[in-house]
Amino acid sequence: MYFGNDDGILEYDGSSWRLIKTSNNSIVRSMCMDSKGRIYVAASSDFGYLDADSIGQLQFVSLRKLSLNIPNFGDVWDVNENSNGIYFKPKIKFFVFTIIILQLLIQFFHTDYIKLETIYLLEITELVYKK
Repeated sequence: MYFGNDDGILEYDGSSWRLIKTSNNSIVRSMCMDSKGRIYVAASSDFGYLDADSIGQLQFVSLRKLSLNIPNFGDVWDVNENSNGIYFKPKIKFFVFTIIILQLLIQFFHTDYIKLETIYLLEITELVYKK
């Protein structure tokens, strides 16, 4: 079992706990397990996924380094999956991660809502984009 908290990701194996730190030791805001079992993490000023190291222990792998052309985006509050990829949602931007591609999808939207395979990006109460 995995739980996000102020210190990182807590992993519980049924008898003991282990703390997995993010690359910047930040608060974990949201986590999502994709259809293949990979756990994605939304954190304060960082986002990424868990992957096994050389001895099989899960470690946090940051995707922030793939976003060098994207200015500071602050906290990443949510992460979700649909058939198009993994969507990370900071406050004013929206990232999509598919295999090895990270791109800024849309910026300056108030909120998002994912239902089944449709992503709705909303500005206050007005529907402005549907993918």
